[in-house]
Amino acid sequence: MSVRRNSIRRIRRRASALAAAFALASCALSAATQTAAPRAFDGFWEACQGYQGELWCSQLQLERHGDRIRGAWDWRASNTGGTDLFKGSVEGNRIAFDPDSCVVGPDQACDPRPRSEHPSYLLMCADRLHWVHDRAATCKTKIDAGRRYLRVAQDWVNPVEFAAFDFFKQESTDPAVAAAARKPSFDCAKAGSDAEHAICAQPALARADRAIASRYRRVRAALDPGAAQALQSDQRDFLSRRDAWFDRDGKDGRGGGDGLKDYLNARLVFLDRIDTRPREGLTGLWGDAANQASFKAVGEGRIEVDADGAEPVLGRWICEFDGSGKPVGAVLTIDGDDGSQLRFARDGGALEVQERFPERGDYKGRSAHCGYRGSLTGRYLPLK
Repeated sequence: MSVRRNSIRRIRRRASALAAAFALASCALSAATQTAAPRAFDGFWEACQGYQGELWCSQLQLERHGDRIRGAWDWRASNTGGTDLFKGSVEGNRIAFDPDSCVVGPDQACDPRPRSEHPSYLLMCADRLHWVHDRAATCKTKIDAGRRYLRVAQDWVNPVEFAAFDFFKQESTDPAVAAAARKPSFDCAKAGSDAEHAICAQPALARADRAIASRYRRVRAALDPGAAQALQSDQRDFLSRRDAWFDRDGKDGRGGGDGLKDYLNARLVFLDRIDTRPREGLTGLWGDAANQASFKAVGEGRIEVDADGAEPVLGRWICEFDGSGKPVGAVLTIDGDDGSQLRFARDGGALEVQERFPERGDYKGRSAHCGYRGSLTGRYLPLK
C-alpha cells in the first residue's frame, strides 16, 4: 500500500471549483439536526482554505462498519503535509473521534500519536461535513472554511488501504489479532518492574508503550551514529525513570494508570520533537529528557545560550542558565568568575554539554546553575 502525496498544483486547480461548490452548498444547508443515513459518511471529502498567501487543503476518507467508522485525514501545503489515521463512533448525524490516532510515516508504518485530550466531531450538515471540537456544536456553528468538507470523487484523492494498517486491526473480530494489537513492546511474561506489570494490565498503556518503542526505533535509525548513541542512552534513562516514578507515585494511588499514561505520552511528545535533519554548528534548540538549551547567534561571532531543565522523576532540582560567548570552531566555552565553566561541543549529530563546578564560593563543588545534585551535563539531541 502506498499513501501518495497530492501535488499542490492539482489542489490549486480545483480550489476555485470547491469554493463555488461550497457557496452552493451553503444555500442548501439545513439547520435541522438529522440522523445520517447508514452509508452517508462513507466516501471522500475535501476542504481548502487560504493561509498566509498559500492554499491549504485536507481530505477525509471514511468507511463505516455498523456503529464504528475508520478514516484517514490527509493534508497538504507547499512541500509539507501528512496523513493521520483515526477511528470513531457514529452517533446519529455525527462522528465522535476516538482519542487514539496515528501518523503514517515514510515507510508506511503508522506511529501512534499521544492521546488527544480535546474531543473532535464530524457533523453531517446537508451535503457537507463540519469538523468541530464542541459536542454542543450544531450545523449553525460558525467554523472556518478549512473545516467544512464537501464530498468529492475518488479520482480526486489518493485512497488509503485501511486493511494494510495494524492500527485498524485492534478492532478485529479475530480474538488472536485483537489480542496481539493490545500487547506492549515487551514480553509481559518477563515483566520485571511494577510499571511494566501495570502496562501489561491496561491496553491503553500497552498501546502507549508500543508507540514509544516504535517511535524510538524510527528516530534512532534516522540519526547519525553520535546522535543515535545519545538517544539510546536517553532511552535507557527514560525506562529507569519510568520505573522509579511509578514506584513513587503509581503504587500509592497518586499517579496510577492516568499518571503513567501521561508520563508515557510525555515521552512520545519528546521523541516527536527530535529533529533528524542534518544540522550545522551550534545554533538551534538542543536537549534531552531533563534539560534543553537554545543557541542563538547575536552578532560579532557571539552565541547566546539560554538553558533550563528539571529532575524528571521527583522534581528535586531545576536548572537555569543564560550567557554568551564566542565559539572556537564547533566548541563554545563560557567561564564563570567563580571557576565554573560550561562547555558545549558538537559530537557528530549530538551536542556534548560538560559542566565544571565552581572552585570557590557558595556553589563550590556543585553546579552553579542547578539545584542540589542537579547538572546541565549530558549529550543533547537536536530538537524542533
